[in-house]
Amino acid sequence: MAHGCKAGLQQEAFEVYSRRILRWDETYSIHNLGAFGSDLGAIACFFETKWSRVSPNLTGVSRSQLILGAGVMLRALGLEAEAVEVAQLGLEESIKLGTGLARP
Repeated sequence: MAHGCKAGLQQEAFEVYSRRILRWDETYSIHNLGAFGSDLGAIACFFETKWSRVSPNLTGVSRSQLILGAGVMLRALGLEAEAVEVAQLGLEESIKLGTGLARP
């Protein structure tokens, strides 16, 4: 993830993350492995500003999914204050896109 993001290939790196790590809608790494910390570390490179500004090289839906996913992972790791702020940003992004609540 980090190398793709540093190369300016955030959307391509997100596709790899979705396909290989989350296994699309299965969210395998979270639900089957409980790898919240590892997943949070993997998506950190997509954020230009820690948990509040996602790379503009991503589509709107990808940005929304990453923000909401970060909120879920922060909450699971017991970081409630950060999780609430991130979840609010994700919800606002989802509403702006008209996608409702996107599943991370």
